[in-house]
Amino acid sequence: MMSLAAGREDRVPNRRRDAITFGSAIAVYFLFVVFDVYLSEFLSSGWKWVSFCVTAIVLPISLLAWIRRRTGLNLSAFLWQRSALKGATMLEWIGTIALCTFLWILVLFLFRHLGGLAIRLMPGLQGAYLKSSMLPAGGALRLPAILLFTAAYAIVEEVFYRGLMKSFADAISGSNSKILYVVLSSSVFAVVHWGWGAGPAFANFGVAVLAAFLFLKLRDIRPLVAAHFLNNVIALL
Repeated sequence: MMSLAAGREDRVPNRRRDAITFGSAIAVYFLFVVFDVYLSEFLSSGWKWVSFCVTAIVLPISLLAWIRRRTGLNLSAFLWQRSALKGATMLEWIGTIALCTFLWILVLFLFRHLGGLAIRLMPGLQGAYLKSSMLPAGGALRLPAILLFTAAYAIVEEVFYRGLMKSFADAISGSNSKILYVVLSSSVFAVVHWGWGAGPAFANFGVAVLAAFLFLKLRDIRPLVAAHFLNNVIALL
């Protein structure tokens, strides 16, 4: 009976526990990705795929399973349970995804030019590493590889840098978390992409600000995953 009671008590909402749990998961993933970005510059294409499987599949699943054990929350609880799109028709879903994708591409275009200006002023900011170099240059495997690559990173990055980050901000500052959430989400997302150079870092900072506001508005991560995926596919085709 005591162990059962303890198990139930552990599932009671606890801001300190949730802040530590969400913050630790984000920090572990962030540090691993930053390390992977710089390490992968020296890896062959085959080893980059091994790195991809760990970074985009094995590690995120393990961290999400740990979060569930610690908090008792289902994935939907902090990603789309309070969705503003509940009851929306298929046409409304398509329209929302199309709008998110258009805004995503527009903001990327504008902020990439800011990054280009920064590179012209400070050439040392240009990064040399591109994760997409692991993709086949052509042939029958290129399209499946692009779809797998873009889908995995769209899901994982939106879940961790938008969904989990919002839960972390809520846990440490409660109802006053919106500004903190936008700042944390955009800053971390930009730093993660800094290894690609200043252009992508500026562009992804702008996109992260947009995505954070969209998540606050929609309270649903799924349109953002779709927009992120479509943008990446368009960029790599």
